[in-house]
Amino acid sequence: MTFRDEGAILRQYPRLKSSSYSGHSDPDDFYNCIAFAVGDRKRWWEPFRNYLYTGGLPVWPEGCSAANTLPGWIEAFHSLRFERCDDGNFERGFERIAIFGLSESEPKHVAWQPSDRNGDWYSKLGNDADIRHEDVLAVSDEDGSQVLAYMKRDRHHRSDQSLLRCAKPLEPLPTRVPTFQ
Repeated sequence: MTFRDEGAILRQYPRLKSSSYSGHSDPDDFYNCIAFAVGDRKRWWEPFRNYLYTGGLPVWPEGCSAANTLPGWIEAFHSLRFERCDDGNFERGFERIAIFGLSESEPKHVAWQPSDRNGDWYSKLGNDADIRHEDVLAVSDEDGSQVLAYMKRDRHHRSDQSLLRCAKPLEPLPTRVPTFQ
């Protein structure tokens, strides 16, 4: 397991320096933290419509708001059987997510806690590696993002791949061609 630039990761997530963390997989351009949290290692998930990633257009659950807001993200995770919960305390049989951001209008990251481990958290760091970290707050970034919401779902839903089929590619925004006079 290698990082593209571990120094850059530690600058972006300075709390990792004082937390126990380790690499979990090699860097990968095809999926991000949202995809990682829901169990999809083949597609990039986000509500933005104007980016093209290595794997093509990003996907988002069909029928869910494409607003890049906390309520939009919660709606998307709810479509995948996640429910709001009060905290990130480990509970055997339930996987949890922590949605990070600066405010409800600016969610930025999702960390995932598996249902069958010892309570450690896992995060996909952009197009870099997935990491294991003991403290959920270790992935608060240099801008000071905090956990905006915790959600959980029964572990049996993770193996239900039909839930992932609700995510459809977003149409790119039309581009304006500049006219020169």
